Amino acid sequence: MAGQRDKLKSWRRVVFVMVLCVYVCWVVFSQDEGATQRGLPYDVRPKDSTMFSCQSNTFPDQNRVLKILPSTKPFGRLGNVFLALAFGTLDAFENRCHLELPVQLDSLPGWTSACAQIRNHRVDLFSEKMRTRNCGVETFDSYGGKTRDIRVLDAASMSFAFDILSLYTSTNTSHAYGVPCKSLESLGVHIRAGDLLEGYFDAHGEYHTSISTASSSGVGMRTPFPTAFYISAMKNVWRSNPLIATSFIFEDKNHPAYSMLDFLQIKHDVELYVGRDLLKDVVDLTCSTEMISSRGSFFYAVALRHRQQKIHFLSPSEISPYRCHLPSKQGYYLLNDAEYHTLVAEETWRNDVTQRDLLNRDFAVGFSRCTTCLRSSQCVL
Repeated sequence: MAGQRDKLKSWRRVVFVMVLCVYVCWVVFSQDEGATQRGLPYDVRPKDSTMFSCQSNTFPDQNRVLKILPSTKPFGRLGNVFLALAFGTLDAFENRCHLELPVQLDSLPGWTSACAQIRNHRVDLFSEKMRTRNCGVETFDSYGGKTRDIRVLDAASMSFAFDILSLYTSTNTSHAYGVPCKSLESLGVHIRAGDLLEGYFDAHGEYHTSISTASSSGVGMRTPFPTAFYISAMKNVWRSNPLIATSFIFEDKNHPAYSMLDFLQIKHDVELYVGRDLLKDVVDLTCSTEMISSRGSFFYAVALRHRQQKIHFLSPSEISPYRCHLPSKQGYYLLNDAEYHTLVAEETWRNDVTQRDLLNRDFAVGFSRCTTCLRSSQCVL
């Protein structure tokens, strides 16, 4: 009888271990397969970026490489490209892939990556070898609107993405895109015009913008930020650091703020650049310890030193999820903005005298508080 009881206990132990193994495998693989399907934030921890490093030679197992290629048709400007690469780095993290990025970018002439192949050391772990899946080839288009709608970006995931893209661009505490940063504290003010204000009036007096204004185009309000935002943000920075070196970065002279800020060049610690080589603008903004951001996605390419940088942005309201996924941030909003939203933000941008003058109005500006992004479309751009 005792022998039978011992055999029964042994069988029970075997069955228990088998059931436990089945359960563990189910948990592991169900989470893996569903990782890119659920509309939740990426499960990224601060230490996860340390599992990635530059790879000098070819990866031995190409099935474990996520290769991201430029799209065959124009995808957007530099900011949109870096936003796509940010989603790609998170895809590589979640799917246990090495990462291969373009050595050069058409949207950033003159720059070459010294770390286009990035090794994911999680793939080398025994526990990760059990998760066999092909990583494959994707393009910038793979990380467009649909991907951005089903996955939520938060500060943790963006911090991870910026860390990996910092490897890719040779950006760290002392360098930006491989170029040494000046040791002084600096303020970079990016004031976008470019495609946002390019357009023409036809024979009937109707204005035609150069970019898509459709709701599916990614930006709800194709409107330049008011000059009052830039001035208020600058005042706050200068109040705490009166001698900080300041650079104004203009694409061209079409933004109404240009005529308001041009005179500041008389200050010995202020430089104003218009239509300069893009790579120089990118390096200066990335090196800045404080950056005042313009509308659009360009800041994804210049916020890679997020641990040494504070980013100022304009929010549509006092409480908003807009850009709350940035690791380092300071939000502002317009207090008396009814006229601005009625004539500029909610109407079609006509680039007429009324709208351009309104952008230079003396709006009162307050601080914005962040709320949680429930969908990435609420906080991206």
